[in-house]
Amino acid sequence: MWSVESSGVHLDLTGTIHGLPEGGVELPDPLVRAVDDADYLMLELDVRDLLESGGEEVIPFLLSEGYYIDGGSLDDHLPSKLMKRVSALATDHGLPSDVLGVMRPWLAAMTLDSLVGATRGYEAERGLDMVLAEMFGSEDIIALETAEYQLGQMASLSLGDQVAFLEQVVAANEIDMVPLYIDAWNRGDPTMLEDAFGVDGTAMSGGMYKAMIVERNIRMAGILDDVLENGEGRYLVAVGAAHFVGRLGLPEMLRRRGYRVDQLDSDGRRLLMVDETGVSQDSRSGLE
Repeated sequence: MWSVESSGVHLDLTGTIHGLPEGGVELPDPLVRAVDDADYLMLELDVRDLLESGGEEVIPFLLSEGYYIDGGSLDDHLPSKLMKRVSALATDHGLPSDVLGVMRPWLAAMTLDSLVGATRGYEAERGLDMVLAEMFGSEDIIALETAEYQLGQMASLSLGDQVAFLEQVVAANEIDMVPLYIDAWNRGDPTMLEDAFGVDGTAMSGGMYKAMIVERNIRMAGILDDVLENGEGRYLVAVGAAHFVGRLGLPEMLRRRGYRVDQLDSDGRRLLMVDETGVSQDSRSGLE
């Protein structure tokens, strides 16, 4: 977790895992306290609305941007070895590969990732976003993004980056990375998350990292900056754990905007306190 304060506004920031197994994760005491103290919860989007509607609001976008409507197919755009891996993974988890065949690579990647996660018991309904959302009233939840915006970021990828995205999803699901993410989250260990995601997006293609992490972080940091300057009260900000990794993660972006950012361990103790000069307050006082 991280915390930021300015002009009477307090932000607690935590990374989330969007799909969790039965039993989920145990919320550490600092996060429980942050929930109790918060006036508002800020999420990437309120997943409950999307699940309740069955995604009706994004269907027109998916049909126009996610499917080949000109007679093309996924097979036309993938290396044969990757297509075989995609087909094998889909078949292993009960999805006929021809269902993916009419999808563009970015939507095939999303669909395959969701399918494999669900068959392994990683449900969005049990994701940390949902767990936290159930602790707040709807009027106290602020969505930083919309589903169409997120989908638009993926649809805007070049064909090469879409193929790289699909290959990354296949590789991650062939070995099941979720237990590693959960272990890193439970330990409150950003280094483990860096190892899992790649420091500064090295586990992603350049275009994918730019669209799905950097551009979104810049946008979210701008919203948080406005809240810190003009808002009031206490906010719990809970977005995907990958948004906290590396020099272009949200904590670093807020630091570069001039805010002091305190990083906390799983017991709520300060690990690092950084000011606008980029120098650790702990290192200044000899406590590092």
